[in-house]
Amino acid sequence: MSDPQALSWCFSVCWNGILHAVAFCSRPATTMDNPNAVALLQEERQAIRDLLSAIDTSSITDPFNSDITKQALSTLAYSDQVDLQRIAAGAYSELTENRDRELLNVDRSTLAALLYLLSADDLNVLIHALAALGNLAVNAVNSYNVVILGGLHPLLRLALSDNPEISANAVGVITNLSTEHQLKSHVAESGAPSILVRLAMSTDLRVQRNATGGLLNLTHSQENRTIVVQNGAVPVLAHLLNSKDTDVLFYSLTAISNLAVDPPNRSAMLLISHLVTSLVRLLDHDRPHIRHQSILALRNLTSEPSFQALVVHSNALPKLRAILTSPLSPPDLQVATIACLRNISILQENEDAIIKCDFLPLLEHVLRDGEEEARGHAVSVVRNLATSEGHRGAICEAGITERLVEVVSRDPDEVRTMEDEQMIVEATACLAFLSISQDIPNPEVLLRWANSSSTPEIRAQAGAVLGNFGSRHTLASVGFFLQRWTVVESYLSAFFQSGDPALVETAVWTVKQLATSGSAKLLELVKQLHLYGQEQIKNDESDARHG
Repeated sequence: MSDPQALSWCFSVCWNGILHAVAFCSRPATTMDNPNAVALLQEERQAIRDLLSAIDTSSITDPFNSDITKQALSTLAYSDQVDLQRIAAGAYSELTENRDRELLNVDRSTLAALLYLLSADDLNVLIHALAALGNLAVNAVNSYNVVILGGLHPLLRLALSDNPEISANAVGVITNLSTEHQLKSHVAESGAPSILVRLAMSTDLRVQRNATGGLLNLTHSQENRTIVVQNGAVPVLAHLLNSKDTDVLFYSLTAISNLAVDPPNRSAMLLISHLVTSLVRLLDHDRPHIRHQSILALRNLTSEPSFQALVVHSNALPKLRAILTSPLSPPDLQVATIACLRNISILQENEDAIIKCDFLPLLEHVLRDGEEEARGHAVSVVRNLATSEGHRGAICEAGITERLVEVVSRDPDEVRTMEDEQMIVEATACLAFLSISQDIPNPEVLLRWANSSSTPEIRAQAGAVLGNFGSRHTLASVGFFLQRWTVVESYLSAFFQSGDPALVETAVWTVKQLATSGSAKLLELVKQLHLYGQEQIKNDESDARHG
């Protein structure tokens, strides 16, 4: 698109410089002592004429694709005259400002001219050249070329400028470069992390925002996260959790969340005494995205057992419950909250606190109506709680058993993803615990898993539920096995033949319970299977002795 107004503006930003340049045009070349300087002045005069002509005729449809304007701006950029460099820098800045930056792809000669301007001593030149580079670095190809042309070194030097505007603009370019996946390692290995950490504590808000944004961009791969931590980022980012600026807070919070993915980094974070209390405090923040990132950070941290206790001691549970009960909490925030609770529930000493905080009705609600991912996390929480005998009654009273049966009511052939399979693993494990002291409704669904699942763990746990049901020795349990003996015999035989210790043990336990049920008919059916099973066990033991 034609942009003559932008070209006009680039001259008006430094009108005195233009007058000086026009005066140059009328100056005799022969008055110059240096012959080389005479040639350069002639090029400069021609560059001014070309640009003025472009403005007067509005003949340039795209300045960056016009050889005339590119050459003219390049000539001014490489000039020894600061006024002409100001014109070039101002033009580059304005011409890149009001454009679709992601589509604004310029050639390397233009970027080289801009990088040359970074060696200027004039503040005006530096500010506008950095602004132009920041605009152009939004485009992936431009970013790559800036790094290939050696742009990181002068940018890092200018990032440490005492002038806040120059520093902010330079850090902004570095941050834009670090958004590109292929450049993250280049930036991380250039010395940028230590400078960004230092500037994250700047008193200038623009510098601070750009520096924390740059650090965040470098936390998306394990290698770069290690470099960021080694350069002292963790204490600084933790301190910035007290920032009143939402951008700085969000960037710092998200960077901490990303860093907490790696176990060595979590160990380093244990040394920051106020980190967990700061994150728990931010669960009350009025901005949803801040609350969300706080939850994600706590979720990642609580993958470490030491943090699981710290989070509960910091009074996080009531706040997590408030998020789950709030109608304003979006689904993704609820998923993150349940995932955090899952990690917290791994530590046995936290189980009583979870029960007392009345999470069970909320877990039942999530299992009934929640999104698939949230339901998966909820099943894991209940499974952790059900390992303690004292909690099983409360779990059953909350109606969770019925919800777990619904989870395993799907056909085994429908389970196609690892996430689906893991949910069934957790649900059958939980039902196995609960079935020790109570009857599981609709045990028919467990027969399918014991007989058809391709996962030994699921088969063993489904078999354990059925075995516990058989140990009841009630009319209902005896009738169940008699009516479905063909299927029961099928899975028990398969268990005996599997050679899997867990499956064999489950089969032995089950046949013993059925044999002592008091039903003569069931005993007769079990005898042959039991004898077969015992023979199979003997063979397995013999193989083991000889093996």
